[in-house]
Amino acid sequence: MNKQTALTLLITSMILTITSSQVAFAESYSERADFAAGLEEALGHFWALEQNLDEGNSELAVIHATHPIAELYDAMKPTLKAADSDLDEQVHMTLEDLKNTASTDVPRSQAQSAIDEAKELVETARTTVVGDELSSDPAFKIMLMKTLLETSIAEYGEAVVDGQIEEMAEFQDGSAFVWRSQQIFDTIRDDVSSRDAADVDDLYEDLQAAYDSRADLSDVETITHGVMHALHGTQAEKIEFAAALEEALGHFWALEQNLDEG
Repeated sequence: MNKQTALTLLITSMILTITSSQVAFAESYSERADFAAGLEEALGHFWALEQNLDEGNSELAVIHATHPIAELYDAMKPTLKAADSDLDEQVHMTLEDLKNTASTDVPRSQAQSAIDEAKELVETARTTVVGDELSSDPAFKIMLMKTLLETSIAEYGEAVVDGQIEEMAEFQDGSAFVWRSQQIFDTIRDDVSSRDAADVDDLYEDLQAAYDSRADLSDVETITHGVMHALHGTQAEKIEFAAALEEALGHFWALEQNLDEG
């Protein structure tokens, strides 16, 4: 084998290795993003569950206590089990217990204990599967907000017909996912400009008013997409700023080389 052929094979092998790593990373990121989105929806259901328990609405409380195990767990199970099979079993048992415990048939404090236990496990699962570094990344959080907001539109569309709530559980799902997206935004408020934060806050107020008035779906879509557009703007500005910093560092390096060479 001549040197040229060996070099070609080496470069090809390096390219294939890098490409393979990139694909694996993309798959891992996608899995973690989907898993994290499921966790956020679960937290939204817990919030709706608490609201219904406070209002003594046992029927809706049971629905929201059931949704995490009925609608979310099966999709999250393979990723969770691969990461920690014992934790997977613990999550499954806790969600089953929540379905059976969090109702108006038990003392409110007992129901809250079951909800709090489920919330703690959500955070444990987040750390185990998603990781603290990715979970705390503002861009990742914005992606989760957008996923929640997109889902809220679908829930609202199923719930409201001609200004009337036809499906209350779905209406509450939509409200819960909007609420959860706001909670996430509060954790990145310091990462955006005060002007952008004020714009997002105003849009959330408009969205809440649209829910309160049972507005047409098209109006809810417009406002919700407005929130997402504003979030995209804050993310894009940070990326452009970071790119500018990296270019500056490149110029500094070139400056040093030329100074050294006179």
